[in-house]
Amino acid sequence: MEKIDLDKVYGTAINLPKECYYPNCQISWQKYVELLASRVIPMIHGLQKDGIIKWFCFFCHPKAQVASQGIEILPDDTPLYIHIRLEVIKDIELGGYLFLHYPDSDCRPPTKDNSLKTIHEIDISLLKNVQIEEAWKIIGDISGLVLNMIDAHSKPQSVMGQHFHLFLHYFCNSFGIINRNNPILVKNSNNETGLWIDYDVGTLPKNT
Repeated sequence: MEKIDLDKVYGTAINLPKECYYPNCQISWQKYVELLASRVIPMIHGLQKDGIIKWFCFFCHPKAQVASQGIEILPDDTPLYIHIRLEVIKDIELGGYLFLHYPDSDCRPPTKDNSLKTIHEIDISLLKNVQIEEAWKIIGDISGLVLNMIDAHSKPQSVMGQHFHLFLHYFCNSFGIINRNNPILVKNSNNETGLWIDYDVGTLPKNT
């Protein structure tokens, strides 16, 4: 893959709908994966097929982190977002394109992302080419692996948490991490097994 052009990267976000939360504000892993499958995967695959983007990555981020990137935050938003970064390689107005072609994604208007010169706790001096772009490429590869793993499965079901955990176990095993408890798979107080997002989300907006 060619070097990422950080000057062409835009950020957008999808707010996690209230259906992704239990009343106690824990995240439903199954609903989160369904959101990736129904909104993120079709959009990313479509943008790639249309030659709009060359690189992407995404994280699950809290409201403050998304707002710090200049992405629109609405008063009724829930606490967490799928924060998506896109390297745009066609001369288009990205916001209008997403609204026209992927209205169901419910993405916020894209903004130029100027936060890519560093990555929290990543030491680029350890990379062969000592370039931050290489670190972002690796993160994009991880995001691609996650979406490909989801896309290879049928509609997410309650057993998928355990199944994905096995794939992640094999990933860790390749690094010599052979404890089957890594990464952590837990059953939350809602009796759902999954891989959990470790954020204190507080409370949902009252009108949700």
